[in-house]
Amino acid sequence: MPLSTRIASHLPYLRRYARAVTGSQQSGDAYVAATLETLIADVSSFPQTSSDRVSLYKVFAAVFGSVRMDLPPSDSPFAWERRASANLAALPSSERQAFLLTSVEGFTPEETAQILDVAVEDVDLLLAE
Repeated sequence: MPLSTRIASHLPYLRRYARAVTGSQQSGDAYVAATLETLIADVSSFPQTSSDRVSLYKVFAAVFGSVRMDLPPSDSPFAWERRASANLAALPSSERQAFLLTSVEGFTPEETAQILDVAVEDVDLLLAE
């Protein structure tokens, strides 16, 4: 089965995660696009992990950690969304990613460790922070 078929059903969830991690849909979508471009450029960059979903998020995490995108911030008209975004932005990147991967995306600590390329014990520490 082609990789595009294997990951297609995970893309809406990756977009949701990307929006939460970056703070806006525009920047989240830019990182998802960069993730897909990485896979198009070199399909062998898709890692072998416990599932295609974990592998896709792992590629995203690598792109997010290595590529800086300077996009203008978008201001939400909703006060709750501005507060949530500010609270998440206050967390360091690793802690924010670990929190969102486990609480929003439903990954186990073991899967989160695979995605972030850290030990499971480190995921527990990141979540405690």
